[in-house]
Parts: sequence; structure tokens; C-alpha cells
Amino acid sequence: MTGETANKINPIRAVTPEAIKLAKTLIRLARFGALAFTNPSTGKADISRVATAPDMTGAPVILISSLSAHTGALRHNPNCAILLGEPAKGDPLAHPRISVQCVAEFMDRNAPVTEALASRYLRRNPKSKLYASFSDFGYVRLAPVSANLNGGFGQAYHMERTDILSAQFEHDEHHNEKDVLKRLNGPDNAAVAAFAAAQTGISMSKCTVINFDSEGLDVFAGGLLRRIWLPIPATTQDNLFALLLK
Repeated sequence: MTGETANKINPIRAVTPEAIKLAKTLIRLARFGALAFTNPSTGKADISRVATAPDMTGAPVILISSLSAHTGALRHNPNCAILLGEPAKGDPLAHPRISVQCVAEFMDRNAPVTEALASRYLRRNPKSKLYASFSDFGYVRLAPVSANLNGGFGQAYHMERTDILSAQFEHDEHHNEKDVLKRLNGPDNAAVAAFAAAQTGISMSKCTVINFDSEGLDVFAGGLLRRIWLPIPATTQDNLFALLLK
């Protein structure tokens, strides 16, 4: 292969529904990631490991201390990126991962929307309850701008924010989130477990719903966190129940 021929090859594939589903799954199931930012003192690239959880649309949310170097860096320059996707056995480069280019949005800790974000984050990262209430800690939403998905060798995709974010429910129903989870993990849990088993092909006698959104559920079952997709997106929370329990 000549250099001229190599230059004509575009390694980026056209985005497909399967690629979008993989990208969303990686973001929603991630419990930690590598956060890249610019060090304001040196102007050079820097990186830090952070715990993460998705908001209702799928945007990553992190909990960081004002004493951390990356907090000051993000306040100085909110442009950042986060790498998500955990390698399994074998070659780590053979496993899917996604890098999401973001703008950091510092949340008002007293705002109702932050309370909802905090609940979602702490259900995903319960050990963070030890320090989440400390005065120097705060939640930051990493608003996606674009993303690069690597689904494995020869499976590279460039995506826009609209490819990786899910639609909100038709009404702002954050205040109902705890009630919905109580129902999904209580009276309707057997039906949810049956739905999850049918979608994944994995037998589940019980599962715990950690978070939900218009496109599916994040559940703990058999010691693993799994993504359970709805057959079609739900428009309202009532519609969510109808899709799960029909």
C-alpha cells in the first residue's frame, strides 16, 4: 500500500443505530472514567480519574472537590473530554470505549435539579455518600459536544451530541423519580426482571433498578450492572410502565 493510497482511506465508519446503542451503553454503564483537561498553570494537557453517573439524558455527571487540580482547571477552561469503557480480558485495545468531548457545567448544589442529579449519582456510586455532603464537593455535568467511539479494531465512529443523548420525558418529572424506582423495585419488580431477562437472554429472578430514562433501565442483577433497552423510547413515565409491564 502506497502512502498516497493510505491517505485516501477514511477509517471513520458511517454512524449506525448499532453504533449509537453501543455508545449510549458505554456512557450509561460507566462508573468511572479518565477526565482530560488543560492545566491552567502550564497550558499542557492533564488527566485525572473520576467516578461518573449519567443524568436523565445520558450526559456524564461527576462529583469533585474544589481542592482537586481538575476542579480549578475546569473553572478556568470548561472544555474537557472523558474516556469511558472498561477493558475485560485479553487485549485492552480490542474492547469498546468512547471519548466524549464536553463542556463542564458546575451545578448549584441548592437547586432542585442538582438534588435529582445527586440521587442518580449516589445510587450508582454509594460509597461517595461518605463525602458527598462535604462543603468542598460539588456536582459537575459534562455536557457532551461530540464523541469518538471505538467499538474495537476497525470500528471507529465520530458522533454528534444528538447521537449519544436520550430525549427527556415530555414533562419535567424529576420529583417523581424516587416514586418510580420504588415501584420498579417493589410491586413491579418481578415483571421488570422478566422483561430484563427477555431483553438480555439472561435469567434473572430479581434485579435492582438503579436509574431509568426514556430509552431504558440500568439494573444490578447477578452482581453486574446491565443496560436494559426498551423496544421503543418512552415519552412519559406512564408510557415507561406501559412498555415494561405490557
